[in-house]
Amino acid sequence: MLPLQQHPLLGGQIPMTLHQFVDRPNTRYMGLTHEEMVGFWGMTNYPEERVTLDLGGRNIFIWGSPGHVMSEFAYYDTYTQILYTGDMFYRGRCYISFWDRWFDSMKRLIAFVDTHPVTHVIGCHVEISRTGEDYPYGITYQPDEAPVQLTVDELRHAYEVAKTVTKPGIYFTGSVFLCNQTRGTTTIDKNPYAYS
Repeated sequence: MLPLQQHPLLGGQIPMTLHQFVDRPNTRYMGLTHEEMVGFWGMTNYPEERVTLDLGGRNIFIWGSPGHVMSEFAYYDTYTQILYTGDMFYRGRCYISFWDRWFDSMKRLIAFVDTHPVTHVIGCHVEISRTGEDYPYGITYQPDEAPVQLTVDELRHAYEVAKTVTKPGIYFTGSVFLCNQTRGTTTIDKNPYAYS
């Protein structure tokens, strides 16, 4: 959670890191609530609707991908053909709070890679070594960290594993730990921690 600070111009609290952008010309930032996030992209049918951010001939496709949390997005860069999946899907320990929504998000990702060229699937971080060792939560030294990028085949394999999941638990796909509704109870962390 980012530290909040009162901002006199906006009349409310915003993350301190955003202060540097508040008075900057031609700059917008996304709010923190679900409504603000969806509204930022102009979506009216979240999470199914796909919108396009035009960067001047370079388009970014954006759509909802809830599951880890309710307000989450996937991004596809048409220039690099990289699919960004954020906290919803990444190499290592993937915490899934809302399984049904996450599984629907996976279906949308699979439908997308079936119809678009994808060079890499990139999540927001890595929590696993090249040999499959799970790094404990909060560790800052991760020697021999696995690469951040995943292949479309790894995405497809995780989806096939997910099809077999019928109850909460931790399911390893070979590159991703699908932690289905285990975050608040038990984890594979060596140093468990509380969530607020």
